[in-house]
Amino acid sequence: MPLDAGETAMESLRSVSFDIPAAAVPEAPEPSAPREVKPDGLYRAYCWSRAPHEKADAEGMPASFCVSSFRVRLRPDSSAFLVLDGEISGEYPMQVKFIGDGLYTGTAAVFRRYKGSACTEGTDAVIEITVKMDARGAIVEEPTVRAFYGATWDVCHSGWDYTEIFYSRR
Repeated sequence: MPLDAGETAMESLRSVSFDIPAAAVPEAPEPSAPREVKPDGLYRAYCWSRAPHEKADAEGMPASFCVSSFRVRLRPDSSAFLVLDGEISGEYPMQVKFIGDGLYTGTAAVFRRYKGSACTEGTDAVIEITVKMDARGAIVEEPTVRAFYGATWDVCHSGWDYTEIFYSRR
């Protein structure tokens, strides 16, 4: 299209019209089922394993395990529970600590074998999972695992000697 006298290329573009036929817009399909809204949690598998440990093995501590989902359930009485699905599953009471900026850590013992009674030898094997969460219980970082084995010669009159058992993500 030739330019009129004194007209610039930009001015000529302002007067150009295009005939664009109306496109047929497909209708959105109806959802086949209501969309499930999941609470704030982690919904993918996390797996951990450890090296052989004679005493932990004797207590039945798993050498490896996977958890497919993590959720925190807050109750009206201010208690909190870690809800797990997978090889270790169930609801576990949490110890919750405020760490600042509206964030908390919650730690739950998800495996525990305690042996001993008044004034006898004792052993203790425990696996703890810790999550960082906000005030609503929404998990904001990946979980961590710590495990310990402890023994004492007298549960009444002597201290416990604990050793950390290291689990690594696989």
